[in-house]
Amino acid sequence: VPLGRYTRRILERASSDRGAAFGDGVMTRVVSEEMNARLVRARLLSGDAEAAFLYAPDLAQMPPLRRVPIPSAYAETATYFCALVSAGMRQAQALRWQRSLDLPEQRARRTALGFHDEQRGRAAAGPA
Repeated sequence: VPLGRYTRRILERASSDRGAAFGDGVMTRVVSEEMNARLVRARLLSGDAEAAFLYAPDLAQMPPLRRVPIPSAYAETATYFCALVSAGMRQAQALRWQRSLDLPEQRARRTALGFHDEQRGRAAAGPA
């Protein structure tokens, strides 16, 4: 699961600064590893988890929780792409949707959710 992989990379980077015991200490307190970010979010909301790593866009949709930002030196960035299949049955609709991603209101919505558009193209990088 990407979120788990990203979390381990973050802990590896933090451990290189703070010592191996840091990442090991975090991992010894893990009580469950969910299959996707939606389930992690549900664990937080239900009170079954005291802390978790989540994608920034998931945090934007949650009630106020204590958020602890990840220092940029440790952060992981996920990159998302939009592409059309060459032989799709709904090429015109797909192309309209793809073009709509460049509309100012769509860019603003992605920004509000924690995504950051790359300089060129329609790829959007989201903090992981």
